[in-house]
Amino acid sequence: MTAVLKQMLDPGGARDFLASRLGRHLGSVGVLDVSVRDNWVVQYSAEVQPGGIRRLVVQRFLNGDLEPARRKIERQATHAARRDPQLPALTAACPDLGLLIYPFPLDARLKFLRKAVNPKLVARRFAAASCDLQVLRYVPAKRCQFRYQFPDATVYGKLLRDGRGVDLFRRMEQVWELYAGAGDRLLSTPRPLVHLADWNMLVQEQAPGRTLYEMLREGAAQDHHIDAAARASALLHGSSLRPEAVHAVPEELGLIEQSYQSLVANGLAGPRFETVLAAVRDFARDLPPAPLVPVHRDFYDKQLLIDGPRTALIDWDTLALGHPEIDAANFVTHLRLRALEGIGAAEAASRWGCRFLERYPRTLEPRWLRFFAAAAWYRLACKYSVRPDPPGLSDRLLDLAVEPCLPV
Repeated sequence: MTAVLKQMLDPGGARDFLASRLGRHLGSVGVLDVSVRDNWVVQYSAEVQPGGIRRLVVQRFLNGDLEPARRKIERQATHAARRDPQLPALTAACPDLGLLIYPFPLDARLKFLRKAVNPKLVARRFAAASCDLQVLRYVPAKRCQFRYQFPDATVYGKLLRDGRGVDLFRRMEQVWELYAGAGDRLLSTPRPLVHLADWNMLVQEQAPGRTLYEMLREGAAQDHHIDAAARASALLHGSSLRPEAVHAVPEELGLIEQSYQSLVANGLAGPRFETVLAAVRDFARDLPPAPLVPVHRDFYDKQLLIDGPRTALIDWDTLALGHPEIDAANFVTHLRLRALEGIGAAEAASRWGCRFLERYPRTLEPRWLRFFAAAAWYRLACKYSVRPDPPGLSDRLLDLAVEPCLPV
């Protein structure tokens, strides 16, 4: 399976593989995204007609879900063929490899995706004269995020699988009230507007600005942006919110072990992954008792929107009760990751990591910080193990996971 995935990550190999499985010629093919969290999923931009670019998804199944998913995708393709005759031709199942190939916006788990990307249907659903839409992020079988621009307003929509939208909407209402009433006018979070039960979509107000990640890429990030990140996380950690989900040591170890097992199942786990996983488990031993507080749990540079002097913290899917060190460790490890990716200098990343920890106004336990940093490095090493650029990054991340120091 490793050879198949490597072939699919090579643009020429991907084009040949997809063409042979789909039984038709494809133009240019480029890899948009790859994930090994749930086995693996690869997304491509593929030219399938002159002047037309379509997103293709290849999803691997290691269990009995392939056949039910294939039937759902083929039903969707047949139903949609009246509007787009190409859809059935861009769908294929490869049972010998456990693969399902399908075009966006077909999706076996996101039932209303085709409606959510149709401007006419969106305009009708929102009682608007017209709609311009942009797909911001698509995670196959899990969620899809949009920007909807109507003549008199712009909103963001998040389409979710199953019934998770209602609970997320309630959490976002509580979080919005927290930041709106905190007295720090420079911190905010987007206000949730409505949950559309018939589409299982959460709609929130427009959040202006650029992510801190984008500002790091442009060389525009400054010290006060790091200070705002520290205040935004500390405000959440000191609040009285009590989300139902709990994410402590057992849950964090479960996540990284799941990442490792996914690599093993796909033949992608090098010999060091098991050794470093054991070292990360050792960091979790004999940690001092600590109370649980509300944590973001996915707190890093892409979750902070900068709009002039204002900073908005976004994306509350993973809100839980946990240890504040998980957010602090995740943030500073990603700062250093950017330097390893060639985004900014290592000296700046280290300085900003130290600044975040210094400006964070609450007490952080170094041993907890070290454990969550090691877990973050390990998860990132698993993620980057299938990405060709920059070369050797996964090995460097494994090195960082076992370094006996704080992640700055």
